[in-house]
Amino acid sequence: MKRILPLVAACVILTVFVVGYSVFNQKAVLSDRSKIIYYNTDTRNFCAAVLGDLADNSSILLFGSSELSASDNVAYPPALFNGGNSDYNIIMVGRGTMQSLHHAITLGAVADDIENKKVVLILSPQWFTASHLSGEAYASRFSERLFSHMVKNKNLSYETKRKLADRAESLLETGNPEEYRRVLLYDKVYIEKNASLAERLQVAAWDIVMENKQTRDLLMELEKITVSPSEEQVVAENIDYQELLKKAEQAGVKACTNNNLYIYDYYYTTYIESGYFSNKGVNTGASYLESPEYDDLELFFKVCEDTGITPLIVNIPVNGIWYDWTGFPQASRKAYYQKIRDICMAHGVSVLDFSDKEYEPYFLKDIMHLGWKGWAYLNEGVYRYYLDHDKVRNYPFEVSAYVIKEDTESKSAEIRLLNYISDVSEAQINFDSPIKLTISADGYLRGVTDAAEEITKQKTVNLEGVADHGAGIRADVTILQAERMFLNRQLSAGCVESEPGKFIMTTETEDNQFNAVVLQVYDSEGSHIANIDSLSETGYLSGTYVNQLDDGIYTFVVKGNSNKADQTIASQVALKHGDVVKYQFDVSTFLSERIEIRGIDIFHVMQSE
Repeated sequence: MKRILPLVAACVILTVFVVGYSVFNQKAVLSDRSKIIYYNTDTRNFCAAVLGDLADNSSILLFGSSELSASDNVAYPPALFNGGNSDYNIIMVGRGTMQSLHHAITLGAVADDIENKKVVLILSPQWFTASHLSGEAYASRFSERLFSHMVKNKNLSYETKRKLADRAESLLETGNPEEYRRVLLYDKVYIEKNASLAERLQVAAWDIVMENKQTRDLLMELEKITVSPSEEQVVAENIDYQELLKKAEQAGVKACTNNNLYIYDYYYTTYIESGYFSNKGVNTGASYLESPEYDDLELFFKVCEDTGITPLIVNIPVNGIWYDWTGFPQASRKAYYQKIRDICMAHGVSVLDFSDKEYEPYFLKDIMHLGWKGWAYLNEGVYRYYLDHDKVRNYPFEVSAYVIKEDTESKSAEIRLLNYISDVSEAQINFDSPIKLTISADGYLRGVTDAAEEITKQKTVNLEGVADHGAGIRADVTILQAERMFLNRQLSAGCVESEPGKFIMTTETEDNQFNAVVLQVYDSEGSHIANIDSLSETGYLSGTYVNQLDDGIYTFVVKGNSNKADQTIASQVALKHGDVVKYQFDVSTFLSERIEIRGIDIFHVMQSE
């Protein structure tokens, strides 16, 4: 017994010293926040205490992957917010190969320290492949320290911890067997709680040693940083995002000079140019619709639900020009974007949706990473998300919607929001005239349109309704783009007597925006007697039909599409020998064009104090 007591005392003294030294290092790390706010490295990101300290009410945690390293000197957060000398900052967390599972574990480790209970997650389409992450790739960015803090989080349910651990262990078993064995010990101690005393002591000792090493390594790295932000503090509320967007486009123009893909010169020369022609059509049939990443994203949402975090998901597009060249189906890409929206809607999560910017120059800087304009758009959207709940603000937020169902006879349409309006029981948008639509809690706009007047750009509308907390909702919303309108398409045909009892019929559309695929002729009894189905290269329906037709009433039916909306137009024509007959189809089509309304989450915009 006398021999044991000195040993125990020595262990206690050593533990106090090591813990005290670790706390000292943490304080030293945090003494100069300007060095660590935009120091997006694994050394900083794996330190839960540092991330937790940074996640105060003046900051937003932004999770992502390699796009967080795609820097520029215009709208990239470290440049925009002066290296941290700002009254608001975006704390970027993520490197290449870090995906939903990494971020779910990180969030589980630091959620309790996030003061405003908000995080942003950028989703990259390239995460959602069938092959997904290899064990080695996952292990290269895995943090035992964050895993340790996650399994100790008392707000996470057993079920959530169990699923996170099972998923991580399945990848680590092949990716890093040594780390896998240590993670199994954390599992036994903190999740299943069936570890022996020796195992608990082993984990506790390892925790202390590694926590101290981590903070010491970070401190040593920070001591090498000599660059500091300028003295003038950035006031986030004063940033002119329209002007920022103009500067971002100018920077993009200067950076992309040797290709028509809107890819910056170095990337194009290094990764694209030599294999440009060999990549044509290589992704025919590809898809992002089936992947284990969807289950990992569900785990991220589960962590949010357990810990009271309100996430914002950023739906990033691909480079549409390049993806078209490689044959990746556009329909498949759209299905992916919609799947992300549907998943978020099912969880009541807001989406900052940029999926309609596949072809917008300089939104991306290469084939997948955010570019100059992309960062400008993202900074604006994230800042608005950050502002909500603080006070009622008349601030232009961004919500996108598109037509999913239309009825040209009643002139009605059902429009689905791309960015889900959560927690709104009912609200109405009045577009002065001619549209009145209702927003319901399931995220749909419903209503009737008036064909007499087209919607013009820059209309201001009022949105009124009741949120589930009972507070009144009112906000001014501005339409950025409204291309939904009624357009007339015309198709003409002529029937001329060529010889007794025979007619030659020719058809041609006036423009190539109405793509007719067939013109059918029916007699007065409804019998099908003729077809013209020659579709020219310009998109016109043209052709000639020679047959004997009796005097009488004939029905001409055109089947085709306008703006990808299937249409059938019928017209009756009286034919008589010796007459020349010309007629027109008046095609009044309600186009399924996108419409953008300023706003992210209307409930958040109008939340009362």
